[in-house]
Amino acid sequence: MLFLIKNDSSLYNISYNIRMYSYNVFPLGVLTIGQINKGQAALDDISRIVDDKNNKKELLSLSNKFFTLIPHISEKLKVIKTREDINEKNELLEYMRGVSNKI
Repeated sequence: MLFLIKNDSSLYNISYNIRMYSYNVFPLGVLTIGQINKGQAALDDISRIVDDKNNKKELLSLSNKFFTLIPHISEKLKVIKTREDINEKNELLEYMRGVSNKI
């Protein structure tokens, strides 16, 4: 019985900490794994074309798709156009997966 109480408390603490910390990461609440995977697919599409210099319109379109699938809080979102941007978004998606798996 004590084990169940401890587990319930742990789950509550995880959930509470995620809600308190992650409003900026999850402005619309925690995303499902399916939603995160769709965002990953859009990011993978960006990764395939990011090194081509004649792709500004396509990068804009795919960045818009990514930000539609993975909501962000920002006054101005920037086009994902460098490997560094892609790595940053990949880290964000990994964090989101970890959180989604804990809930």
